[in-house]
Amino acid sequence: MTATALLDERAAQQRPRPGVRLDSLTGLRFPAALAVLLFHSALPELPLFADPGVQQGYYHWLSQAGGLGVTFFFLLSGFVLTWSASAGDRPASFYRRRFVKILPLYYVTALLAVLVMHAGSVPWRDLAAYLTMTQVWPPDYPLNFSVLAPGWSLATEAFFYLTFPLLVGLVVGRGTRRAATVLVVSVLAVVAVPLLATLLPEGSQRLSNEPDVSGLQYWFAYVLPLTRLPDFGVGMALAVLVRADALPRLSLRWSFAALAGAYVLALSAPVLLAQRAVLVVPCALVIAAAAQRDLAGRPSVWRAGPLRWLGEISFAFYLLHFIVLDALDTHVLHGPTDSVPAAVAYLLGAVVLTVLGAGALYRWVEMPLVRAYGGRTVRGLRPRRRVEPRAARTSTEPIGPTSVRSVLLPGPREVAVVERPAPVPGPGDLLVRVRLLGLCGTDLGFYDGSSSYLHDGLAAYPFVPGHEWTGEVVAVGAGVEDTWVGRRVAGHNIRACGRCEHCAARRITHCPDRREIGVLGDGPGAAADLVVVPVSTVVAVPDALSDTSAALLEPASAAVHAMHRVDVSAGDRVAVVGAGTLGLVAAQAARARGADVLVVEPRKEARDLAASLGLVAVERPGATHGESFDVVVEASGSTVGLVSAIGLAASGGRVAQLGTPHHAVDGVPVADLVVRDLSVVGVLSGVGHWEELVDLVVAGHVDLDAMVDRVVPLEDVRSAYERLADPLRVRPKVLLDFLSHPTTEPS
Repeated sequence: MTATALLDERAAQQRPRPGVRLDSLTGLRFPAALAVLLFHSALPELPLFADPGVQQGYYHWLSQAGGLGVTFFFLLSGFVLTWSASAGDRPASFYRRRFVKILPLYYVTALLAVLVMHAGSVPWRDLAAYLTMTQVWPPDYPLNFSVLAPGWSLATEAFFYLTFPLLVGLVVGRGTRRAATVLVVSVLAVVAVPLLATLLPEGSQRLSNEPDVSGLQYWFAYVLPLTRLPDFGVGMALAVLVRADALPRLSLRWSFAALAGAYVLALSAPVLLAQRAVLVVPCALVIAAAAQRDLAGRPSVWRAGPLRWLGEISFAFYLLHFIVLDALDTHVLHGPTDSVPAAVAYLLGAVVLTVLGAGALYRWVEMPLVRAYGGRTVRGLRPRRRVEPRAARTSTEPIGPTSVRSVLLPGPREVAVVERPAPVPGPGDLLVRVRLLGLCGTDLGFYDGSSSYLHDGLAAYPFVPGHEWTGEVVAVGAGVEDTWVGRRVAGHNIRACGRCEHCAARRITHCPDRREIGVLGDGPGAAADLVVVPVSTVVAVPDALSDTSAALLEPASAAVHAMHRVDVSAGDRVAVVGAGTLGLVAAQAARARGADVLVVEPRKEARDLAASLGLVAVERPGATHGESFDVVVEASGSTVGLVSAIGLAASGGRVAQLGTPHHAVDGVPVADLVVRDLSVVGVLSGVGHWEELVDLVVAGHVDLDAMVDRVVPLEDVRSAYERLADPLRVRPKVLLDFLSHPTTEPS
């Protein structure tokens, strides 16, 4: 099988990763919007049944459907925005995308409501409050739901949008313990708000559908944007935990069962508590379970095309449905009815008409504006690279040049730049023009012949290296959106089989048949002008990240993974053995989590580099540094380093083996592991932790640029390997520049 065919096969087998579309969540939006429609169909303002007993029973069973739908939407909004947040995304860009999404439909449906529901006459105070999205701030029940009742939730959500750039920095990139804390605190806050509301005076206003409920208390518990922020917080924390695979496997079926049970419980609970507290946890379970199902590639009816389309139009459906209900009630049903068939026809007609109207608004209002102004860059403000027609991009012919320059290792201490056939992107692939390629200790082992991969028969000469890279997408394969073209990307090097039990459990690094480009297997590495990679393996590089930082994301992400493997938390005493790239990133990541960090490194130059990053570095720990540590990260890959790490760990401590030994490790005091009850874990790759790393780099918690010793043009590749072998170099990383500007050294 050719290398291109092998890559095509792997691309087809690759499962989604965090950061891709979660289509089940899109599909679930429609039943949430439908629940709100059913709730509004039972309101006393739009009575459906003439018999008071029947109308009361109808309202009773639907009385919590509105609260269910709104709570689900708020949690989902926090989840999706956090899931798709891009490190380095500027607040102005985020605000533009969000408000381009919601304001046009918000204003169009407001106009329709004024004309259809209010006959063109709305008090100016109400209209001004609605148009400025301030109707939810005064404790005035009629004003809160004036003009168009569903609009209140958009005004509340707008406040969340305004605060999101601040809130996301408090949750993302802070580790799973922080996210779990935010989740618990947010849930407790959701429960506390309705309880606090009962302490407020009742006031004179009452709910039209719940006459015993105070309008003032309802406003505080259900409408006020400040008290609804915890709903969004639940969704945000949930996104971080799902992305980090920090939650147990959740059953979507049982999550729905829990939601159904909670709904029945809510029917008998006090109104304020029912509409906030009873349903929040089951809604969170459904969202998390659906996301996990998509990430695992398991079948989901919610990903089906029709349901996904209904989910996409659900925003328009949500805003439009109340207008349709009012129009049908006034002009078709002519008030309450005693006929069940007429009531059923009314509801079905309302759903069908709202779907048709929402589809039209989605196609001709929402999407044209979102496409033009709702991207991360505004069309027309940033030149787009001209892309060849789809037929040309997906043919078997090379795109652009027919050959590319590539690094080849024919044997030990042999390296050459050769011409190879240009790769062709297959279905699900990106064609990337490589900018920078990182060289590490693994690459040095391939160069000098010492690599255990070579000795164990897992790799063989001649060999095309390269597994740490960044570049720009120049073309896409079938099934990949054109919007990738022109974007800077970096990606992990794992290519799993997609069929084994580990792949089914989303543990692709455990796949026994996995390949790693440039490391393990018979495929070529990324050391070439052009490389083909599955879109599912890449992350978009934000503008705030330099090319040098982007080229280091692959190795550095393993250090972030190590933080999760040994659960580094605030207050932990952490020792990092080895001040290479992995060690320095691990030390900075541990510091960002609030740990007390000490770097142990024998080389003075490396200790000085650690000190320049604000880290405390010593040749060996002394009495002033303490004799034992809660966590030890071994990042050197040496026998001495591992023995030292075990010796530094406190009884009951955790040791992460982050460095990869390329030789047999003897003399490890195994008895110490038993007697002192130590936990030792290996750390392979950082798949699943890239977004967290990007957040840390953009926030200034981790400095990757400081790792780079020099950038060497491709033509000087031999000097790059020789520099990598030089034990006297100050900084650990050497980069190959495929754009071939002169050799540069940090100032």
